[in-house]
Amino acid sequence: MKNSNTDYPLREKLRPVEETLNRLFRAAKADDGAEKRLLYSAYLQAATDLGYIVVQAYDER
Repeated sequence: MKNSNTDYPLREKLRPVEETLNRLFRAAKADDGAEKRLLYSAYLQAATDLGYIVVQAYDER
């Protein structure tokens, strides 16, 4: 298995997901109330999905 620091193709594929997660997290921090809970929920779900994608990608090697 390659070192994750040199696995650029996978990192590039996941960059848009990472950017979306960052935007969701910043929005959740800035907002308050019911929408904040929804944003955090969306952030956690997206982070979980991202983790699943990464694990699958490494398992397929």
